Amino acid sequence: MERAVKKRNLPIVALATVERNTVNVGDAVKIMVKADATAIVMISAYKSCAAFIREMQINGKFPLF
Repeated sequence: MERAVKKRNLPIVALATVERNTVNVGDAVKIMVKADATAIVMISAYKSCAAFIREMQINGKFPLF
């Protein structure tokens, strides 16, 4: 993903991770809310992705996922 973005001269404004097999997305959400990203690429399990999107929306952020 990083190579594809760099190849197109697009900036990566933030990177965040979620511990595997959890839905503890709070730290990742804080990073992305602060970055104010317009698009977020998510590579994770369904439950953690859903929890992340829900928390972003609760924080008033609606980027393209």
